[in-house]
Amino acid sequence: MFSKNYIQFRVLNSYGIVKENIITQNIMDDLINLESLKIFTTFVSKNNLQKKLSKNRAGNKTSAKCWGTGKALARLPRVKGSGTSRSGQAALANICRGGRTFGFSKLKTKWPVKINKKIKVVAFKTALVCSMTSPVVISRGHLLNDVIHFPVIVNSCLKLLWHPRELLMILKNVGGYIDYKKATTKVKHINVSSSYKRSSKKGPLLVAEGSNDLYYLIKNIKGIDYSETRNLSINKFAPGGRPGRLCIFTKRSFLYIMNLINSNILENDSLNLETWNIKSKRKI
Repeated sequence: MFSKNYIQFRVLNSYGIVKENIITQNIMDDLINLESLKIFTTFVSKNNLQKKLSKNRAGNKTSAKCWGTGKALARLPRVKGSGTSRSGQAALANICRGGRTFGFSKLKTKWPVKINKKIKVVAFKTALVCSMTSPVVISRGHLLNDVIHFPVIVNSCLKLLWHPRELLMILKNVGGYIDYKKATTKVKHINVSSSYKRSSKKGPLLVAEGSNDLYYLIKNIKGIDYSETRNLSINKFAPGGRPGRLCIFTKRSFLYIMNLINSNILENDSLNLETWNIKSKRKI
């Protein structure tokens, strides 16, 4: 037995049998701050936008001419022609419909926003902890009927795959195949008042270490996403700012992520061993 400060995770092989145990510091007791996650996702979405600027000739492309005085109308340039509702309408002025705007060379809203590093760290922890708790994952709309041990951690057998069929066979043994099938099935139009479980179309996320052939292998499979440990994105762990995505970790990627959170790791079941950390060269 071990103290309440530590938690045990099980590592499965390709057949779904438990082969190893990993004991780490209990991160489930950390506070979940959803506000920081929401702030981070909104800022990241704004950074992808570009600065908007109106064109110089916007509103000046119509052929219009002033009719002069004596017509009991305002002395504004009016559209030429006849036979349409547009002819005779005022144009080119900034008070007219479809006219130019004053000060066209000025930039509009600046979308890019600087993101605080503390908010980024807290948002990553909340997204990770929520994806490792089963009630939050189920509330997001994922199906865990075939998952035996949660969270799903697989040994390094995924590196040896060469066909998408083999990966789907491992998902049947380990868990996550039902959620993959739900993401690939076509759903008819759903009302807005319906629950989020039916409208969720995101499948499981596979987290692995390094640039493997899995990236090119998963490209051929619709409904499964891939992320490397060196390029972890919060938008994949919590798409749309909604945490609780079903994740499938490899052993080395799980140890790397635990080291980023500065949690002590024990490789075996006994607590008499010295705690050891993998010194990562990259921070969050």
